[in-house]
Amino acid sequence: GGLCMKFIPDSRVGMPDRLVVLKSGRVIWVELKRPKGGKISAIQRHRIKELHALFQHVYVCNTRESIDAMLTHETEDE
Repeated sequence: GGLCMKFIPDSRVGMPDRLVVLKSGRVIWVELKRPKGGKISAIQRHRIKELHALFQHVYVCNTRESIDAMLTHETEDE
C-alpha cells in the first residue's frame, strides 16, 4: 500500500538507502543491512540523528521480520 524507493543522494554520504511513502502520506527512511555482520557506520549514525532531529521516522532493518515489524508499527494508525 505504498512505494519503496532506493534513495541515492548525490552529496550526503551515510543517508538511509530507502524511502518508503505510505498511503497515509507518512514517509519512512530505511537503512537495509545484511542479516549477519551488517553494521551502522559512524556517519550513518550521525545522519540518523539528523533525521530524528527533524522528526523523521528512521529504521534499520536486517531481516524480513524486522521489515514486517516496521511496516506493522507504521501502518497501525492508518
